[in-house]
Amino acid sequence: SLMSVDSIVEGAMYGLGKYRSLAINSSIVLFLSIILGYFLISKFKVLGALIAIFLYRLILLFLNFVSILKLKVLGKVSFLSLINNKGVISSFKDISLPTFFGAILVAPVMLILMHFLKNTPNGLNEMAYFSWNNQIYTLAVFIPSVLTGFLISKMSSENRDVKNKLIKYIKYNFIFGFILSVILFLVKPFILGWAGSSYVENGNVSYNIMLLAIVCYCLNSVFGSYWISVNKAKFGFLINFFWACIVIISSYFLINKLLSNEAIFVSLTIGYLLIFLVQWAVLLTQRIENCE
Repeated sequence: SLMSVDSIVEGAMYGLGKYRSLAINSSIVLFLSIILGYFLISKFKVLGALIAIFLYRLILLFLNFVSILKLKVLGKVSFLSLINNKGVISSFKDISLPTFFGAILVAPVMLILMHFLKNTPNGLNEMAYFSWNNQIYTLAVFIPSVLTGFLISKMSSENRDVKNKLIKYIKYNFIFGFILSVILFLVKPFILGWAGSSYVENGNVSYNIMLLAIVCYCLNSVFGSYWISVNKAKFGFLINFFWACIVIISSYFLINKLLSNEAIFVSLTIGYLLIFLVQWAVLLTQRIENCE
């Protein structure tokens, strides 16, 4: 897949220590993604967001691939010899592979949650109400998603004050998520009304919880970049796996109890809050150890 190829190329860049090139490429792609994302989302809505994310990965892959081809290590070096380099292989195993598996966890988790929801008495209607709000959620988290690559390269290239940078980015993301949620709350009557009167009645609570889930997602997206930048992508994967387990288990019980679509967004919010607390505790522990 495109993501796996992109992971190999990024692994090669990390293995060779080309953080400056990664930062430049990520900045270029971030700028292009915002422009492309605006037009694609305006025209194609959720499909546009998915296309924009695909183009983000494709353009970043191209720029990183060109950067590798420009490298002159021991004279003329082929791309195959680069990815066979021990440092590159080690970087791929320790960084790119855990990142890749962490990223693909979301799809199977959502399939499982939809299966739980489908088996409720009013399952098909509840799936429809959730799907509409989930489309808004997907659009809302687009920018934090494409920012990840930029933040990874930014923090990887700055060995000093990485944790302080992390805290700053968390604050920025929280402010962004909060403002976005307020805006979406204000336009809620139009968004739900556009879908139909039944969505206004049955999707209202789910919509409100979704706004909280957006803020919690924004808080956690920065942590994902941080663990990669400090060569702890495996820990980042474990965090994502922990999140998946929390969401699946809590959804199973909440959907059986509430029998409604808001149970999924409650579970997502619980999952994001718990992994944020775990990661924050780990970060504080590291700060204390560094002070001793």
